[in-house]
Amino acid sequence: MCCLNQTLPNSQVLAGAGYTFAERLTLRAGTETGLGKTASTNYLDRISLGADYKLTEQTKLFVEQEHASGENVSIDMTRAGLSTQPWTGAAMSASLGNQSSLDSGRMYANLGLVQRWQINEFWQADFGMDRAQTLRSTSTPPLDSSVTPAYGSLTGDYTAASLGLNYNDSIWGANSRVERRISSADNKLNALFGFQHNLDAGRVLASGLSYSSAQSAISQSRSIDVRLSYASRPWDSDWAWLDRLDFVEERTAGVTGNGHARKLVNNYNANWLPGNGTQVALQYGSKYVLDTINDADYRGYTDLIGAELRHDLAPDWDVGGHASVLHSWSAGAQRYGVGASFGYLLLDNAWIVLGYNLLGFSDRDFSGSSYRAQGPYVTLRMKIDQDTLKLNDKNGGLLARIP
Repeated sequence: MCCLNQTLPNSQVLAGAGYTFAERLTLRAGTETGLGKTASTNYLDRISLGADYKLTEQTKLFVEQEHASGENVSIDMTRAGLSTQPWTGAAMSASLGNQSSLDSGRMYANLGLVQRWQINEFWQADFGMDRAQTLRSTSTPPLDSSVTPAYGSLTGDYTAASLGLNYNDSIWGANSRVERRISSADNKLNALFGFQHNLDAGRVLASGLSYSSAQSAISQSRSIDVRLSYASRPWDSDWAWLDRLDFVEERTAGVTGNGHARKLVNNYNANWLPGNGTQVALQYGSKYVLDTINDADYRGYTDLIGAELRHDLAPDWDVGGHASVLHSWSAGAQRYGVGASFGYLLLDNAWIVLGYNLLGFSDRDFSGSSYRAQGPYVTLRMKIDQDTLKLNDKNGGLLARIP
């Protein structure tokens, strides 16, 4: 028997702004504020202020001040440093930070380096290193060293390295990245491999593999996601659709018990443009789950049916409504979602939506780009690809110019 997959809702409002004076000094501010009571310390209320001063075209000074607070948690962090581009495709940064909470404090140094190479017209590569080291600490030892802190870590020291290799032409595309992070709390390994083939008439075939693992003194985990997708976007058709199939395996082991989850998840999405600024979106998602928790098996089939209708009110404004139902066949349970929203085109390839769901639910396997939890929400969607970032630029593109 398997129940509906529900996650603890955490609603937050995120906002940020920045202003540049005389092309040298930039002031910026940001905030993350929870709506209602937040039950998890992983979603703290935050406010940050920062400034960047450009010394040269390649080098700038920066300073940041952040305050984060939640139930029984209050943290202040100050960070100042220097970032520079010593040569084409390289970015280096060095900073000194101070972090303080209710009963502890820590001063630390951070050093990072990223090097990108445009090998030729089709191949790109990058390498990165990042190191954080505690210089002085007044942390209070925990009563139980086997319990992971609710926020952060005991020292925060780590060494991280990454290596990436990508290939792109008009027909084929491939990307890969491996990341390794060794810290005082745990060791993590992430790997990502992707493949894409552009077929004729707007059809695209893609596949991917992601792997992650983490190991600490009290627990270890491993996750594998194998993905296969097919998209059809004919230029001369009012219909476009995407089908994505995922096989996910997750293993956990620790002092609280062992778990082994396997999921086969399929998401089908279709869009129809009947004309006159109207768009209809349809979704059908399905998944079969087999969980093993401390030698006990739980299995079940769940599916989702959803539809959305949007209409343009003006060149930059649109309005829409959506409805969906999540059905757990094994448990015989159903959850419904109904809501409406307004959308605004901020700029090319960037769209912001303000909406409210009268009824809602949460399931991470079917979420995608839709927000279905009950209550108000704001989402921002952006289209970012190799053309947006100018990755095919022989001079290194946008990424080579970001400090």
